[in-house]
Amino acid sequence: MLNQAVARDPSFLQAYCVLARAHDQFYFFGLDHTPARLALAEAAVEKAFRIRPNAGEAHLARAHHLYNGYLDYDGALAELEIARRRLPNNPRIFAVMGFIQRRQGRWEESI
Repeated sequence: MLNQAVARDPSFLQAYCVLARAHDQFYFFGLDHTPARLALAEAAVEKAFRIRPNAGEAHLARAHHLYNGYLDYDGALAELEIARRRLPNNPRIFAVMGFIQRRQGRWEESI
């Protein structure tokens, strides 16, 4: 469905962000832990940034990608901070921050 959505509307930012997250989760959870799947996620993130480079949603998508695709916790947290400034009421940002902080052993902060 997401591929159909972006085919119909190549400027549909949110669809690219959700598509990137779907690819990243397939990769992260081992359903398709291949370089090809990671490349699909990367392509969707890059497309989101080409559509609207300053969008909080694009930064959130990149944070997911850095976390799920590369376990780049610091890079993901930096992207989440940018996303938080643009989307201050988005609960997903705080949830992902907590997941990363938990993986880093920063228990108090992750709550």
